[in-house]
Amino acid sequence: MGKLSRISRYLTDRVLSLVAPRCCLACNDWLSDKEMILCFDCLQNLNYYSPEYYDAFSEFKPSRKVPVSPQWEHCFPLLTYSSGTPEARFVINIKGHSTLDQRLTAGIMLGKRISLYYKLNGKPMDIDLILPAPIIKEREKRRGYSQTYDVAKGIGAELGIEVKNDIITNEGTEFYIREFIMHSSDKDKLRKNRYVINSNAEELVGKHVLIFDDQITSGSTIYKLCDLIQKATKGNVRFSIASLSLSSSCMK
Repeated sequence: MGKLSRISRYLTDRVLSLVAPRCCLACNDWLSDKEMILCFDCLQNLNYYSPEYYDAFSEFKPSRKVPVSPQWEHCFPLLTYSSGTPEARFVINIKGHSTLDQRLTAGIMLGKRISLYYKLNGKPMDIDLILPAPIIKEREKRRGYSQTYDVAKGIGAELGIEVKNDIITNEGTEFYIREFIMHSSDKDKLRKNRYVINSNAEELVGKHVLIFDDQITSGSTIYKLCDLIQKATKGNVRFSIASLSLSSSCMK
């Protein structure tokens, strides 16, 4: 039965590849049967951050002024970020043009590099749980998924760490129908993220929490989430952060 199931899945994949070929999320070229989310060239040549240098991110700073300055132990980015690059297209496609398997695979890729960091440094894996940065509810409903939650589940599956998506919610709003007649400053107010921490925040007390955001361009979201958790736990929590891409503007 197992052999028949594998044959059936193989034939199904072959038919789907002909009807709707899978494309590389970085360069949009067609993928072969053995390529998952990136073609071989992109897998080898994208601008990755090396796990050997993750400790260097102690100098990570937001590129915009924020009211708080929390401390974290580690920063685990997968790729550098710069507008218009293959790395940027990869993250954009993960956000809005990806399947669940692709998002999970991206998380597994990052999880492997986090695991490698601990092995290279001879440190025990001491992360207790993973918190994905929540996206606006309206956006999640429109897309049918939260990319941050799905990628975080891939990280958690690789590292054997629980992912919690019910502690922080995003009560921000989005508008589409009338935004073409609105002033740009009003649009920013309507789209503004509004993070709310729920009553089960006590689960975080005394824990080492890995906060995951798919893309860090200014650092303000990470700082806001850390500040919110610090206030809810009275500072009794340790932080690390992870991301699919990190802008060089955050390194000072």
